[in-house]
Amino acid sequence: MHLLRQLASTDINEQLLRENEFLHTELQIVKAQLSASKKRLRFTDEQRRLLAEKGKAIGKRLYDLASIVRPETVLRWHRELVAKKFDSSQSPRKVGRPPTSQEIEKLILLMAKDNPSWGYLRIAGALKNLGYKISKSTVSNILKTNGINPSGDRKHGGMSWAEFLGLHTDVMWATDFFTTEVWTMFGLITYYVLFFIHLGSRKVVIAGITPNPSDEWMAQIARNITGYDGELAD
Repeated sequence: MHLLRQLASTDINEQLLRENEFLHTELQIVKAQLSASKKRLRFTDEQRRLLAEKGKAIGKRLYDLASIVRPETVLRWHRELVAKKFDSSQSPRKVGRPPTSQEIEKLILLMAKDNPSWGYLRIAGALKNLGYKISKSTVSNILKTNGINPSGDRKHGGMSWAEFLGLHTDVMWATDFFTTEVWTMFGLITYYVLFFIHLGSRKVVIAGITPNPSDEWMAQIARNITGYDGELAD
C-alpha cells in the first residue's frame, strides 16, 4: 500500500511539474510581449513551439490552465509541428533504387538456367560469394520478371509463388515498421515500432521500439524472436 501511495505521489508531482512549466512559459511570453509594448499578442515560431510542446504534455488540464491562447490553438500548433516534421515537399526527391546492371541480370538468369534447383536465396548467396552486392528480393524480382519461378525446382515447372505462400502460410510471418511521435527532453522524436504478423492466424507481435533502428538493434531483435544465440549472417 505504501508503494502504491508513493507511485501515485510521483505521478501527481510529474503532472504538476508539467503544468508549472507550461504556466512559466506562458508568463515569460506575456512579459516579452508587454515589454515590447505591442497592442496585440503576436507569437514567434519558437514561442508557438514552446507552448505546443508544454501544452500537449499536460493533457486535458490544458483546458483549465491556458490563459493567453485558446487550448484548441495550442493543440493545432502541435499538430502542425508533427505534420511539418514529415513534410518532404521542400526536400529534394530521390529517384529511388538504381537499376540492376545488365551484367548482373544476365548472370542471375544464367545461374537459374544452369542450376534448375536453385531458388533466389541460393542465387543471391552465390552472387555474394562472387563479390556482388544485391538483395535477395531483387534477385527474386528479376527471376519473376523473366518468367522464372524464383523458388527453384524448375526441372518440372515447380510451383508458383502464390502456391508456395499458400502451402506455408502457417509457418510464415510478415514484418514491417510504423512510427509514432513522442515529446522528450530533446524535443519531438520519431520512435520506430517493429512488429510481426503471423500470416495464418493474423496474430500481431510487437518486437521492439527504438528511435534508432540500427543493424545491431535489428540483429538483437532477430535473436529475441528466434531464440538463436549464434552469429547472424549479413
